[in-house]
Amino acid sequence: MRNHLAEQVLNKDMLELMKAYKDDLSVKAGKNVTYLDKTIEFLGVTSTLIKKFTSHQTYTSMADIRLVENDKCLQWLHEWQSEVKGRLDLKASIGYFCLTKP
Repeated sequence: MRNHLAEQVLNKDMLELMKAYKDDLSVKAGKNVTYLDKTIEFLGVTSTLIKKFTSHQTYTSMADIRLVENDKCLQWLHEWQSEVKGRLDLKASIGYFCLTKP
């Protein structure tokens, strides 16, 4: 089992790779590719959280900007959860998996 695999596949490097891949696909297709947008958005959230949780810098104040960024990530995850719950095209087992697995 690989330690820190989630950190490696959900971090800023993967975000930049996916953005570059989308740009390459867009150039090849001759139009803007949008089907990777949600994946890129998800990687943006996860890379932000990974950066915060792997930092050794302490939180010294409730006014720390990192707490605001964490809250924005939490809001995005709540919106995602609501969106998954509202999708009728997902099998119930997939929707349940998306909402219950960490």
